[in-house]
Amino acid sequence: MRLGAMAGACAALVLLGSAPPQDATPEKLRELSKGSLTYRSYPQPRAVEWETALRKALATQTPNAAADALAPNFGLKQETMRELVRLWIAVQV
Repeated sequence: MRLGAMAGACAALVLLGSAPPQDATPEKLRELSKGSLTYRSYPQPRAVEWETALRKALATQTPNAAADALAPNFGLKQETMRELVRLWIAVQV
């Protein structure tokens, strides 16, 4: 019986871990723009600078407008920065 309970608990963890992605709602975007929690184990100055600038931009702009404003500062095309911002938001939410 103990083995069955363990198997059930493992199955529940697997099911919870495979939840579908959530939509990027305006509320979630506001939360992201305020967050400062980081899981980085060592400094990555340019990436940290980009994320800080993105969070600040998202506080007052749409994701596309924020990406367009950041693109020249980080040497990327607008389309590339928009994709990067879209992917960052998808991972964060």
